[in-house]
Amino acid sequence: MYALALAPLISRLSGSVAKVWRAFRNRRQVAELTTWTDEQLRDIGLTRGDVRAAMGTPLFADPSAALVDSRSTKRFGQPEPQTDLPSAVIIDLSEAAATRPPLSSPARLAV
Repeated sequence: MYALALAPLISRLSGSVAKVWRAFRNRRQVAELTTWTDEQLRDIGLTRGDVRAAMGTPLFADPSAALVDSRSTKRFGQPEPQTDLPSAVIIDLSEAAATRPPLSSPARLAV
Protein backbone atom coordinates (compact mmCIF):
# COMPACT_ATOMS: atom_id res chain seq x y z
CA MET A 1 0.00 0.00 0.00
CA TYR A 2 2.81 2.39 0.80
CA ALA A 3 4.45 1.57 -2.54
CA LEU A 4 1.44 3.04 -4.38
CA ALA A 5 1.65 6.21 -2.35
CA LEU A 6 5.39 6.54 -2.91
CA ALA A 7 5.31 5.95 -6.69
CA PRO A 8 4.49 9.58 -7.66
CA LEU A 9 7.09 10.90 -5.23
CA ILE A 10 9.78 8.57 -6.55
CA SER A 11 8.84 9.44 -10.14
CA ARG A 12 9.08 13.18 -9.48
CA LEU A 13 12.37 12.79 -7.61
CA SER A 14 13.95 10.70 -10.36
CA GLY A 15 12.78 13.20 -12.97
CA SER A 16 14.40 16.05 -11.03
CA VAL A 17 17.65 14.13 -10.62
CA ALA A 18 17.69 13.36 -14.35
CA LYS A 19 17.10 17.03 -15.20
CA VAL A 20 19.97 18.19 -12.97
CA TRP A 21 22.26 15.47 -14.35
CA ARG A 22 21.43 16.53 -17.92
CA ALA A 23 22.16 20.18 -17.06
CA PHE A 24 25.58 19.30 -15.60
CA ARG A 25 26.42 17.08 -18.57
CA ASN A 26 25.45 19.85 -21.01
CA ARG A 27 27.39 22.39 -18.93
CA ARG A 28 30.55 20.30 -19.38
CA GLN A 29 29.96 20.15 -23.12
CA VAL A 30 29.35 23.91 -23.37
CA ALA A 31 32.50 24.49 -21.30
CA GLU A 32 34.39 22.56 -23.98
CA LEU A 33 33.29 25.23 -26.47
CA THR A 34 35.38 27.80 -24.59
CA THR A 35 38.49 26.05 -25.92
CA TRP A 36 37.36 26.36 -29.54
CA THR A 37 38.69 29.10 -31.82
CA ASP A 38 36.45 31.92 -33.05
CA GLU A 39 36.48 30.38 -36.52
CA GLN A 40 35.27 27.02 -35.22
CA LEU A 41 32.50 28.70 -33.24
CA ARG A 42 31.48 30.72 -36.30
CA ASP A 43 31.21 27.47 -38.28
CA ILE A 44 28.45 26.28 -35.95
CA GLY A 45 26.76 29.69 -35.80
CA LEU A 46 28.00 30.85 -32.39
CA THR A 47 30.26 33.55 -31.01
CA ARG A 48 32.49 33.58 -27.96
CA GLY A 49 29.96 35.92 -26.33
CA ASP A 50 27.20 33.35 -26.85
CA VAL A 51 29.27 30.73 -25.06
CA ARG A 52 30.08 33.12 -22.19
CA ALA A 53 26.41 34.04 -21.83
CA ALA A 54 25.42 30.37 -21.77
CA MET A 55 28.00 29.62 -19.08
CA GLY A 56 26.62 32.57 -17.09
CA THR A 57 23.27 30.82 -16.59
CA PRO A 58 22.47 29.55 -13.08
CA LEU A 59 24.35 26.43 -12.01
CA PHE A 60 21.41 24.01 -12.26
CA ALA A 61 20.06 25.51 -15.51
CA ASP A 62 20.85 23.91 -18.86
CA PRO A 63 23.25 26.22 -20.73
CA SER A 64 22.63 24.50 -24.06
CA ALA A 65 19.14 26.06 -24.15
CA ALA A 66 20.76 29.52 -24.04
CA LEU A 67 22.97 28.57 -26.99
CA VAL A 68 19.99 27.35 -28.99
CA ASP A 69 18.15 30.62 -28.25
CA SER A 70 21.07 32.82 -29.29
CA ARG A 71 21.68 30.85 -32.47
CA SER A 72 18.02 30.82 -33.53
CA THR A 73 17.69 34.53 -32.77
CA LYS A 74 20.57 35.22 -35.14
CA ARG A 75 19.19 32.97 -37.85
CA PHE A 76 15.48 33.73 -37.68
CA GLY A 77 15.18 36.87 -35.58
CA GLN A 78 13.12 35.15 -32.90
CA PRO A 79 13.91 32.63 -30.15
CA GLU A 80 12.71 29.04 -30.40
CA PRO A 81 9.92 27.98 -28.03
CA GLN A 82 11.09 26.67 -24.65
CA THR A 83 10.35 23.08 -23.69
CA ASP A 84 11.59 20.67 -21.06
CA LEU A 85 13.05 18.42 -23.75
CA PRO A 86 16.72 18.53 -24.68
CA SER A 87 17.29 20.87 -27.59
CA ALA A 88 18.52 18.09 -29.87
CA VAL A 89 15.16 16.31 -29.62
CA ILE A 90 12.84 19.22 -30.41
CA ILE A 91 11.15 18.72 -33.78
CA ASP A 92 8.44 21.07 -35.01
CA LEU A 93 5.86 19.04 -36.90
CA SER A 94 3.05 21.58 -36.74
CA GLU A 95 3.12 22.31 -40.49
CA ALA A 96 3.47 18.63 -41.42
CA ALA A 97 0.58 17.65 -39.15
CA ALA A 98 -1.63 20.40 -40.58
CA THR A 99 -1.14 19.25 -44.18
CA ARG A 100 -1.26 15.49 -43.55
CA PRO A 101 -4.59 13.75 -44.29
CA PRO A 102 -6.18 12.01 -41.31
CA LEU A 103 -5.51 8.31 -40.84
CA SER A 104 -8.38 6.04 -41.82
CA SER A 105 -7.59 3.48 -39.13
CA PRO A 106 -5.12 3.35 -36.24
CA ALA A 107 -1.82 1.64 -36.96
CA ARG A 108 -1.41 -1.78 -35.41
CA LEU A 109 1.74 -3.51 -34.31
CA ALA A 110 1.99 -7.19 -35.12
CA VAL A 111 3.61 -9.19 -32.37
